[in-house]
Amino acid sequence: MAHLQITLEASGTALVPLLAADPEIRVYDVA
Repeated sequence: MAHLQITLEASGTALVPLLAADPEIRVYDVA
């Protein structure tokens, strides 16, 4: 999930809708 890490660093707030839509991404973000 390296690409997700890059995306989180580049556009943290932009992923908020995605975090709500994808539990796996949300868990990854919290961790």
